[in-house]
Amino acid sequence: MHDDAPKLNGLGNQEVLRKMSEIRHDTTFSIPRSEKGHIAIITCKIDIRPMNADNTFDPYVLGDADLQKYGMTNKARIVIKAPSEAECAMKVKKLMENLNG
Repeated sequence: MHDDAPKLNGLGNQEVLRKMSEIRHDTTFSIPRSEKGHIAIITCKIDIRPMNADNTFDPYVLGDADLQKYGMTNKARIVIKAPSEAECAMKVKKLMENLNG
């Protein structure tokens, strides 16, 4: 244990919780938020529909059984991790641009 670590022996529950809160506060806020690792979680609903000859959508949406034939469901989750806020945002932006063609 480090010499500068708070001593918790002999303290009551409330004191231990207060000390733990101080430790968490020190380690959590010592790095600026923008420089911490970030995660983006993108959740999508997938509708696959037939198209009519005039390029309008048919009201029918493929159901779970139809989608399972292709090894998929009607939901998707994309997780993007990056070492900083800016890099995470740029990865999300690039993904969205690539998806939208």
